[in-house]
Amino acid sequence: MTEMFRQTRLEEPFVRFGGGLRARNPRYGIIQYGPYAPTPDQELHVGVLGESRLLAASQRLWSSVCDPQAMTGYKGFDATFGSHLKPTSADWARDYTPITAVNIREKLVDKASTMGKRGVIVIIGSDDLIERNYSALKLIGLHSGVRLQFVLESTLYRGLDYTAIGVATAIATKAGGTPWFPDAPISPLSLFVGIGFSFDPFSRSIYYGVLEVHDQFGRFLTIKADAYKLSETEAPVYHEEEEDFGSPEGESSNDEQRTKGLFIPSEKFSGLLSDISKKYEASSIIVHKSAPFNPVEVLAAQKVEPVPTMIHLEAQNPYRCFDDTTNNVAPSRGLLLEDTENVGRAIFLTTGNVHDVRIVQHRLGTPKPWELNIANNPNQLQMKDIATQMLALTKLDWNSLSPEVRNPVTLKYSRVAAQMAAHDKLAQMPKLALDFRDLI
Repeated sequence: MTEMFRQTRLEEPFVRFGGGLRARNPRYGIIQYGPYAPTPDQELHVGVLGESRLLAASQRLWSSVCDPQAMTGYKGFDATFGSHLKPTSADWARDYTPITAVNIREKLVDKASTMGKRGVIVIIGSDDLIERNYSALKLIGLHSGVRLQFVLESTLYRGLDYTAIGVATAIATKAGGTPWFPDAPISPLSLFVGIGFSFDPFSRSIYYGVLEVHDQFGRFLTIKADAYKLSETEAPVYHEEEEDFGSPEGESSNDEQRTKGLFIPSEKFSGLLSDISKKYEASSIIVHKSAPFNPVEVLAAQKVEPVPTMIHLEAQNPYRCFDDTTNNVAPSRGLLLEDTENVGRAIFLTTGNVHDVRIVQHRLGTPKPWELNIANNPNQLQMKDIATQMLALTKLDWNSLSPEVRNPVTLKYSRVAAQMAAHDKLAQMPKLALDFRDLI
């Protein structure tokens, strides 16, 4: 009997840190080698907004951000990222601006007006407060020219040292640094385009975000984003459903389910890809989409030069995988199961047990895989090549030090851009320069 799936386990990709040194685990690389490129400014003064009741807990966190840690080997912010961080742990209480659920947006506007170029504001609050205001606050930061780093209350009481290293890395990155860089080209001279959707339950409108990742032989990486609104004549009609607008990670399952089957009209789709293609000298275009490709889109793509490879990455699927040779039955991250009867389809895991010389991370249970479906393949890419690229794109998420990240940046942050656009009542998102750091 022929096996339904052909199994391959892809190696965990390396990324490069300070001095060109490499590691698979981002946290280890930052601690041992420092960032790939430090922040441009020798002194970095961040703004601080937080709930009054969290002052003491947040001060403990900030001490771990600023100062060396004996347990982890973290050398402190200044030594690691090459920039003097203010406020110091001693000045934290003085610079701490109290916020409430009522005035959080007003306080952010006031604080942003005092910040300079590449300003970063840290916002500390309850999980519910931040989740409810996330997209609106990010949008205020975007229009004000500052970047935000959120700290959830739940993270103040667990793994404090590791949380602090993550916060420190995020601040340095949003201030213009580059924490790590792909060790090898994801795909030389290729342009990756991610398309993610979001549904605004208040206006009943559909928005889509577009993330561009351009790889120039692994020497220079451009990551940009835009967001657009589908007009009422373009968007499908939706029935009443449970309404839940997004989350800080941009991974609302309700949002994904409501945007299944969405497509961009023919002329708009071909025009979008053609405009993006003209900006880069890309030998190939690879499009990742969170919803299935409509035949209209596949036909429209033939007008684009070069004709794009089109891959539907389905997050919501019924499949689960297990490995009965492990002690927790969880399979490994990087497991690829190719459909032997349909060469354009595969099951792929970007979560699961992580194996490395310096880390063995075990996941209990059966993690959610991706279902990969190739809708157009002019360059005859192998499924293994597509999965390898996807795994590398999960490693570009500069907002996570975990060695295990589920979403490739193409989908995660195109959806974040779409969610932010849904809150942009001035409809100015496409007019603003959306750097990758504006979204993370």
